[in-house]
Amino acid sequence: MTILKHGSLLLKTNTQELSVVKNITFDDPQIQLIEPVGASRKIRLPPVADNISAGLVFFIANTSTIYSLLIHTDLSEGEELITIINPKDNSIFICDDQWSGSIGSTEGVIDILQMQVFS
Repeated sequence: MTILKHGSLLLKTNTQELSVVKNITFDDPQIQLIEPVGASRKIRLPPVADNISAGLVFFIANTSTIYSLLIHTDLSEGEELITIINPKDNSIFICDDQWSGSIGSTEGVIDILQMQVFS
């Protein structure tokens, strides 16, 4: 059985240059191709909320060749650093009763996603 809590099975893509803090919301695209500009930048994941965020998944790729993405929990949860996505790396974040992620290389993956097949 498939339960859709946040949109559809079609994945949407956000490609963005980031020069300030980014707060990802429940309704943001599941694929985030982010290029931090001028310095490493902070991204806050949505808050962990019962029956809302369970099962939520975000793929975040750092398209920069220089700067990192600093992934944090939401301000309401004390804003703790979860992980750092180095240049040309990515992570898939999954929410259960907390956010967890795994880091991988974006070589080749970013090129395919930037073709805007999913947008």
